[in-house]
Amino acid sequence: IAIGLLIQAVIFATFHVPAYGLDPITLGIIFGDGFVIAAIDVYTESISTGLLAHIANNALSFAVVSGAVIFPPLFNHAVGPATLFAIEIPILLAILAFKMYRKGDLKIIR
Repeated sequence: IAIGLLIQAVIFATFHVPAYGLDPITLGIIFGDGFVIAAIDVYTESISTGLLAHIANNALSFAVVSGAVIFPPLFNHAVGPATLFAIEIPILLAILAFKMYRKGDLKIIR
């Protein structure tokens, strides 16, 4: 499974090269994001979690690029893959937590 996750992450990063170039830090962030998406997809046995998170990330990216969403001044200098993927990971984890709860793998203490 680990080799498959690595291969998927490399493919994911490769598909993003035309948009983001060959900057090693950017590619590392994208590689890590692809790895996390693949690992969650393996755990949930479904690609819907990764798809939903990536769709949300792309929608936010479009909103930022189009000017529909403006980050607070603190983040304005950093809008790019790092900022947007930092948003995608919490979205992924929230969807994963919901799926784990529905599956019974996550118990909420009251």
